[in-house]
Amino acid sequence: MGKRNDTTDSDATATVRPRKRWARRSVTVVILGGLVAVVASKEIRSKLLDLVFGSEEEFTYSSTTAPPTPAPTASTPA
Repeated sequence: MGKRNDTTDSDATATVRPRKRWARRSVTVVILGGLVAVVASKEIRSKLLDLVFGSEEEFTYSSTTAPPTPAPTASTPA
């Protein structure tokens, strides 16, 4: 049997683990930063909600009833 050369396997494993850890940490930082921005900024939160649920509709209401007439004021006798 020949000698087993484990240095290439361990070198490959050593280079893959830090890359995975770096990528996972970067994704976590981006997600947390986005959450903080959404919570802290009303403008960003509004844009996100408009993107997810659609923009808010504005309604124009017109009254079908007549406005109330003012009550007559009592005049004091002079």
